[in-house]
Amino acid sequence: MIGGLGIAVLTGSWIPLLIAAIASLLVAVVNAYGDTEQFVDGIKTMLDGFVAFFAGIFTGDIDRAIGGIEKIFKGLQNVLFSIVDALKNMFLSFLDWLDEKTGGKLHDFIGNAMAAIKKIFTGIVKFLSGAFTSDWDKAWEGIKDIFDGISTAIKGTWTSAINAIIRALNWLIDKANKISFTVPGWVPGLGGKHIGVNIPKINELQ
Repeated sequence: MIGGLGIAVLTGSWIPLLIAAIASLLVAVVNAYGDTEQFVDGIKTMLDGFVAFFAGIFTGDIDRAIGGIEKIFKGLQNVLFSIVDALKNMFLSFLDWLDEKTGGKLHDFIGNAMAAIKKIFTGIVKFLSGAFTSDWDKAWEGIKDIFDGISTAIKGTWTSAINAIIRALNWLIDKANKISFTVPGWVPGLGGKHIGVNIPKINELQ
């Protein structure tokens, strides 16, 4: 943040400070929920790559410059993977906490959300891995997993909401079905008859 503030003052722009703030948040998330060692190693590899790249350019050592580029992308891959894993773990931890605090009342919704998040982040990892290794079939599989996860989240949300309404209606039906009494004999036409309610319950969506 201090570095970003210094650059912002020198350049007269707030963009470096914003970038520093976002980077600080990502570092905090990785430190709390992810693999900090992988993140730091990725940063170091990227810096080594930049050094090798510029050293190769200024000395005319093309092989060294190309090796620097490879290091940069390798380090970037480690950084991105650590961030993706940390964000996934953070979301899943939040959903576990929410499930515990609500006493399992949102269990179906949270279960669907967790499945969707895992699918989405798995797709992101596949896509990044395929992109960095030029395995475009793997990258395409990652894209499909991402959209499949989004679709799962949408369907799961609607299904859980509708099932919550169905459970409420079934509770009312269950109470209504307990109504049972015999009409007193002095009531004309209905005397002595037994009256009860037997409403079938509604099946939940699968």
